Amino acid sequence: MSWSRPTRACAAGQTWDDTAGRCVARAQRHCGAGAIWSPNLGACIKKQAARRLSPEEKYYQAIDQLEGKVRGASAARGAALLGEACTAQHAPACTLLAFLHLNGVGVAKDAPRALGFARQGCERGDDDGCIAAAEIHSRGLLGEVDHASA
Repeated sequence: MSWSRPTRACAAGQTWDDTAGRCVARAQRHCGAGAIWSPNLGACIKKQAARRLSPEEKYYQAIDQLEGKVRGASAARGAALLGEACTAQHAPACTLLAFLHLNGVGVAKDAPRALGFARQGCERGDDDGCIAAAEIHSRGLLGEVDHASA
């Protein structure tokens, strides 16, 4: 007499999960920490590390978000991507983020913060950042017109 594993009757699209002790959707199999269910292999597989985007890729994705070129585009998501790229020393991202803060696109309108991002862009070599910082001073967007700082 041979031993065979008892089978469990599950609804269509479900399978028995010994770990959970119940029928679960095939896509919801329970795997240990650091693993996910692969319906193609029918087994748990180790999670792969997600590829990190370069600051330049984040900058271009932010532009796509701001211009509405992607599904579910959001100015707030674009601003967040620019913030990440700026933090990673991408000068044009800092300058564009200054523009967003200056005009309140996807973020709260905040001239002092815009000046900070424009200066970061300028200090990192983006001429447009220098021009934006000078314009903020020369137009008096922080209060009084300051030609000396411009």
